[in-house]
Amino acid sequence: MRCRTVTVLFASVLAILPGVIVPQERRSYVPLESVLRIERPQLIIGEEHREGPALFGEITAVATDAAGNVYVLDGINHSVRAFSGTGRHLGSVGGPGRGPGELRDPLSIWHDGTATLYVVDRYDGISRFDTPDGKPVYASRLGAELTATAVCTLHGELVAGAIKDDRILHVLTRDGELTRSFGDLFRRDSHPGIQATYNTGRLALTCDEERERIFVAEGNRELVRGYDRSGRLLWQTALPEYLGNRVHLDSRRRGAVVVGFGQHVTRAVTFVDPDLLIVQAQHRTRRRDPSRGGASIGTDHGIVTYILSASTGTVLTRQYGAPFFLGATEGGRAIGYNDEPFPRMFFSRVAGAR
Repeated sequence: MRCRTVTVLFASVLAILPGVIVPQERRSYVPLESVLRIERPQLIIGEEHREGPALFGEITAVATDAAGNVYVLDGINHSVRAFSGTGRHLGSVGGPGRGPGELRDPLSIWHDGTATLYVVDRYDGISRFDTPDGKPVYASRLGAELTATAVCTLHGELVAGAIKDDRILHVLTRDGELTRSFGDLFRRDSHPGIQATYNTGRLALTCDEERERIFVAEGNRELVRGYDRSGRLLWQTALPEYLGNRVHLDSRRRGAVVVGFGQHVTRAVTFVDPDLLIVQAQHRTRRRDPSRGGASIGTDHGIVTYILSASTGTVLTRQYGAPFFLGATEGGRAIGYNDEPFPRMFFSRVAGAR
């Protein structure tokens, strides 16, 4: 199998005032210097034909702990599979259903780095798993009232990304008690139908525990924000040339809301120490096929990657054609995943900034 080296090049960082939307003009992205290198994969986990824990239906997300173990969320099989840093299968949990430890529609995953794994389910809240020796064991379920789509942790607190009560971020204790909420909606509209449609959107989320920052992206639109732990907005950025969903009223039918599905859907937001934020979106187009009665046919064009300054929100570069989604980084390693030509996970070394 051929493995590729991924080199990400950046422009200089521009300073901005906190809370101000960063203007992003159309431009060509000419790399000025190499600041981060994800090297050739050292280990690949994923089987195309052979049965076993490495045969994935669809890798939805990955997480890693401080010991180097990796947790893989399989959205089709409704399961979480744990592997050591050498690729040894440590254990699996989940399965379709509503019982303890079962998952109906898992969306995202997060490990607090020490002992706890969180899995977010679209319908059944957040499942908490203890991970002794890297093997996930069901502990409890919390936050079902939020309908969260992503979580991350800051110093023992759980930050959930969910559109509820006109806020997008909600802080819970380990036992699930809601302590505070913050973050205005990404969009406010005077028409209830449009607002209600946007309020069903999926959020992508990550945390920088050392600097106590939270980064959140609107999954179907171009907006990304940075907050501090207190809930203060640090910056908001509109990703350039991002073709997301558009919602408007149908002028021919009074009160009808029309959703225009875009070409980009944000799937991963990853913080890379010391100050880089990676936002990656799936790039798909759709067309009508007359031979199929006008049915909509989708074409996958791969992954578009935006690189931002985590401090300012400035977009440093944008690149098409990344070989995988960057799911997590820990201790000089990067964990990536993709589904083409079949679901696989990659362990690579981060060479570091220059």
